[in-house]
Amino acid sequence: MLQSIIGKSYFNSHFLNKYEVYKLLSQFEDLKAHIPYTILYKNPSDLFEMIDKFKIIYAKPILGLQGRKVYKISKEEGYIKLRFREEGLNKIAIINIHQADVIDEYIKSGNFILQQGIDLIQYEGRSLDLRCIMTKDRSNTWILNGIVVRVAPQGSIVTNVSSGGGAYMFEDFCINNMGFSDVYTFYSRKR
Repeated sequence: MLQSIIGKSYFNSHFLNKYEVYKLLSQFEDLKAHIPYTILYKNPSDLFEMIDKFKIIYAKPILGLQGRKVYKISKEEGYIKLRFREEGLNKIAIINIHQADVIDEYIKSGNFILQQGIDLIQYEGRSLDLRCIMTKDRSNTWILNGIVVRVAPQGSIVTNVSSGGGAYMFEDFCINNMGFSDVYTFYSRKR
C-alpha cells in the first residue's frame, strides 16, 4: 500500500536483490572501484574461478536477510573451507575439491552471489561494519539520519544483530569504545 502512494522512492527494502544492486552500482565508474566484484553463482566452476582470483570470497543469498546462509569461503590444499553461522553457532564445512558437487548442498545456483572478500575493520578481534540510515525528505533529497556500528559475535563472519552481533550509534561507539572524545577526532584520524 505504501509503495502505491510514494512510488519507488525508497532504497534497501526487504525485497532488495543484491545482484541487481551490484549490476546497477557497478555501471558508475566512481563507485565501481569501491564495491566488491560480484557474480551470480551458477555452478562450482564459478566458485573455483572466484577463489583463485581473490583467495577469500563470500557467498550470499541474493535475497538474503539477517546474515543467514552467508558463507566465507577459502581454498586450502585440496579443500574448500566454508565458514558460516547457523543456529547461533559458528560452523565450518570442509569440502574436498574433487567432490565439488557437495558445494551445491550449501550454495544454490541462481539464488546466490559470489563476492570478492574484503577485510572488515576489527574491534577487539571481532568484525565491525557501518550502516548509514538515510531517508528522503519532501523535496526528494537524501538525508543522513544516523550511522549504526554493527559488531560481530566473537569468531563470526556476520555482524547482524539477529545472528548475535551488537548494534551501536556511531557517535556513542566512537566515544565509549574507541577513546575518541568526539566523532570529529575519529574522522580526522581516518584521513
